Amino acid sequence: MENFNNFKINLLEARDCGVGHVFLEEHNAKKNDVEKQINDFLQRHNLKPLTDWIHINETKGKEMLLGFLEKDLAYHSRLMSFEQAQGFTNQFFEFFDLNSLQVFTNAEIDGTSVSWSGVTQATFDQIIVCIDNRYIGFVCFEDED
Repeated sequence: MENFNNFKINLLEARDCGVGHVFLEEHNAKKNDVEKQINDFLQRHNLKPLTDWIHINETKGKEMLLGFLEKDLAYHSRLMSFEQAQGFTNQFFEFFDLNSLQVFTNAEIDGTSVSWSGVTQATFDQIIVCIDNRYIGFVCFEDED
């Protein structure tokens, strides 16, 4: 977990806009209800549960995470270089076993429009949740206009 803690510190320092929530922990892989596990995990970290999680593939998850690391959610202002955002994205996904990985988000991106169900009280938020046979983790950022 030391590697994850270093990742978290570096990520939150690099994306110094908005409020970031970055967590990873072991979970009980025998539970069947993945969305309940996600909601319980979020609630332990003071985020709101959802009833409409969007299941996405790894590629889409990486694309979305890279997007909200690189640019702020409110005005799409650049917060870090593409390369730096890509590095953080790849590092986050490396904590998980890709053979058992499931990826979820609260947002739908359709071309240039975005719709989402908030997990925070902020005007804008976006979250990527990853869960595999051993770990559950998420990166969430909230921004205001």
